[in-house]
Amino acid sequence: MALDVGRIRIRPSGSDGGHNGMKSIIHNLNSDAFPRIRIGIGNSNGDAVSHVLGKFTEDERKIVNEAENTAADAVIEIIKNNVESAMNMYNSYKACEE
Repeated sequence: MALDVGRIRIRPSGSDGGHNGMKSIIHNLNSDAFPRIRIGIGNSNGDAVSHVLGKFTEDERKIVNEAENTAADAVIEIIKNNVESAMNMYNSYKACEE
């Protein structure tokens, strides 16, 4: 939630960041040593659970769709080259607001 809507952040490894799904993956792999790509959903103005589980506005959905496509490109960059290359290319990326 700390990332603006549509911002991409790539890390080579790390903690679960309070994300239960990531916590489960780390537990089952018995390691946190794998790259992750996050797409920002913005900050909540109150109830964090409702924000995370809620729906995007039409404008936010467009931004997130663009960010999802760019994140897919980042995955390809990680596979073809490495995480550091993808971080350099995409960590400053923010989907355009229309």
